[in-house]
Amino acid sequence: MVTSTAIHPPVLSTRDRVNVTRGGDHEFDLPVRISLDRSATELSDVALVLDKYRNLALIGRPPMVETLVAGQTVTLTVRLRDNRKQGARGDINIDAHLRYRTPDGQTQTSPKQRLLLSIQGSEARSDIPNPYRRYAGGLPVSRPEMFFGRDALVHELVRDLGKTPGGTCYAVYGQQRTGKSSVLEQVKTRLLARKAVVAGLSMGVIDRRSVTIDFVEEILDQFRVQIDRLLPAETSRLLLARWPDTAAIESRPLRSFQRALEAGRSLLRSAGSTGVAFVVVVDEFTYVHEILRRRGIDPAEHNELKDFMRQLKGLLESRMFSALLIGQDTMPRFLESYPNEFSVMSTRKLDYLTVDEAQKLADLPIRTSEDSSRYTGYALSTIASYTGGHPFFTQILCDRVITLVNSHNRSEVTQSDVEEAVESLLSGRDRIEAHKFDCLVTADNTHTLITGVEGEDETDGIERSLTVLRRIANLSGSQNSPVAIDRLQLDSRQTSALDDLLLRGVLHHNESGVSIRVLLYADYLRRYQR
Repeated sequence: MVTSTAIHPPVLSTRDRVNVTRGGDHEFDLPVRISLDRSATELSDVALVLDKYRNLALIGRPPMVETLVAGQTVTLTVRLRDNRKQGARGDINIDAHLRYRTPDGQTQTSPKQRLLLSIQGSEARSDIPNPYRRYAGGLPVSRPEMFFGRDALVHELVRDLGKTPGGTCYAVYGQQRTGKSSVLEQVKTRLLARKAVVAGLSMGVIDRRSVTIDFVEEILDQFRVQIDRLLPAETSRLLLARWPDTAAIESRPLRSFQRALEAGRSLLRSAGSTGVAFVVVVDEFTYVHEILRRRGIDPAEHNELKDFMRQLKGLLESRMFSALLIGQDTMPRFLESYPNEFSVMSTRKLDYLTVDEAQKLADLPIRTSEDSSRYTGYALSTIASYTGGHPFFTQILCDRVITLVNSHNRSEVTQSDVEEAVESLLSGRDRIEAHKFDCLVTADNTHTLITGVEGEDETDGIERSLTVLRRIANLSGSQNSPVAIDRLQLDSRQTSALDDLLLRGVLHHNESGVSIRVLLYADYLRRYQR
């Protein structure tokens, strides 16, 4: 094993300037990340050695890691004291190398490398605003200044859904937490700004025992309120007189819907408002498909959902409104199950943000009053590399970065700050909860695989997906290198899970193999095997 594996020295992977804040005793912690090439052999007693640190004093012993395995990256923290005069500023260069023991017991050293250190005092300064906190929990992005990417898609949806007469139908789908509900919010806001009448609801809160009635009632309630606002006071009285009551909706929901919209349009025209678009936006639409696929569902509920699909087809064919349906990765299978009902549906798949869009999300919302970036060196690209452009995990990482930088009483963000934030998400009391990654493991709440949703005997595909993801994470190493599929040694059922992960875009696939797109998750899997 030793003779067949190349012995590469470990390296200091901290490349950017490191910002640190000294305390009242002028002491501070310097975090330094070290890594070992994935093709190297395991090393032991790897210690950080500072060769040149003028005007600084080392506190305690140099930090050391007992074992460093191939492909691993760890952070060593050294305690230092700033012996410069009070108020001294400016960057400091530190020369350092690593001392380590090879498998045959020899002690060797790595080449010297230079670290750039910026020491700041603990003087009070204003915190960086943290606009990511509210969205790090998964709330849809409602504020336009926090919405990045998807420009072409949102423009297309607003343009086509806002046309009259209605009849335009879109289905937008993708992984959970990739910003589909945020797209819905932006489309709804922009349509309302164009004086369209827009009703929105989530299928997740509709009573399954009376889906069609509840759906129509909720939509009509929102339409009535908005139409009333567009009408003059003397005309709005007529709206209630012509609007269907609860009994009428319960008796004939589809007919009630058509009569209500006819009345609303007629009164709007009489008030001089012509060409008003009516739009229905529905979130969590694939929830209906989830219920229909579950075993043991009450036959009455099953029939109710089937009836809803027939009624919805009639509503869509009426061309009295346009619709935007938002759903999970299972949306294509849903549409295939009801080809007649969804024959006029245009589909759009939502993917991750591009690298540029992810960096704008991290950068622009927290710029200084002079509109300059708070990020230095490779900090922005490091954020994008850890999240792969996934909007949800970008929000989570940015929230943690700003929280940590504020706790250090600083106003700039360096690569070492991002690395520290990543480490805090992966370890310690405030590490990220495992369930936050559920959106990557399976397509929806049924835990089945897209590749086998029809007639699948096993309803829980989580373990199979996790098995595949763990193997990829371990074989790819901390550098997240692609792994050849044959190296995964998958059985037929695990291969099905691999196909599912590829289909949903959780994995990146090229000629070298597969890798997990969200490096933060790959690192998490390497830390926590179970």
